[in-house]
Amino acid sequence: MKRGIKIFVGLFLIACFVCFPFVGCKKDERPQTKRVETENYIAYTDLAYGEHERQCLNLYLPKKTGKVGVYFAIHGGGWMAGDKIGYENELLTWCKKGYVAAALNYRYASLEDCVSCADMLDDITLALLRVKRTAEEHGIETHKALLTGGSAGAHLSMQYAYQKADIAPITPVAVCSLSGPTDLLDENYYGSNPLKEEILKMFKNLCGYDFDESTIHIAEPLLKQASPLYYVTQDSVPTILCHGVKDDIVPLSNAQAMDKRLTELGVKHDFVVYSNSGHGLEADPDCSARTDALLQEYAETYLI
Repeated sequence: MKRGIKIFVGLFLIACFVCFPFVGCKKDERPQTKRVETENYIAYTDLAYGEHERQCLNLYLPKKTGKVGVYFAIHGGGWMAGDKIGYENELLTWCKKGYVAAALNYRYASLEDCVSCADMLDDITLALLRVKRTAEEHGIETHKALLTGGSAGAHLSMQYAYQKADIAPITPVAVCSLSGPTDLLDENYYGSNPLKEEILKMFKNLCGYDFDESTIHIAEPLLKQASPLYYVTQDSVPTILCHGVKDDIVPLSNAQAMDKRLTELGVKHDFVVYSNSGHGLEADPDCSARTDALLQEYAETYLI
């Protein structure tokens, strides 16, 4: 899996937690679904799972029947940018391994459009339901999913796996976080952080409440509600945490706090610390290899 996070040039996207290129459809423009069939798989591009133009997914189905595990990817972009297209190579790779593989676009967080974290979690539920039903049409049973993502996508992967597993159409059984925010109350986001204003903008859109540093105390319950750290229990799914020591967007303390909570509660997990890398996990090839090996191990263990 390629770990480099592609950052766009420009003030707004520098402020975002960008994991993959921003390639989104224009407002009110519904992309047309495309279907490609080969000897080994069937692929759907821009398969709709809702009425909003962002509610579409890419899906790869191996040509097999019976029970098949799902590799489900969620893109980054500060919850306000990004696109599923960055996962195409990974979806094909996982499909060739025999798994159903999917990546979704979700509605962007927006105070103006009243889209918050809860709405994005609803999008994940709808997308999983679409994956399940489409797979069933091809004789495939999908009961278990490994959720993964980078940055904001990692946050949503953890939030969904820890909070929504009981109601998910396809049950999350493992999660892999690449540079994911875990605790939006972490003081390292605020104070003297040079990106504080940009982070506040993203957080208030995610939480659905217009606050600033002077009123953050009012927003604390909403920030906590949108933080995966506070949903971990003894029954939480096995987790892979990957984080760069030099990450200047999501502080390492977020991953350390999650590692501590998972350890205290006895949750199976692995913590891969990228000593030379920033937010893109770009400078530790040995750690990238370790993460790839762990993903394969988790898939073989929990998606059976």
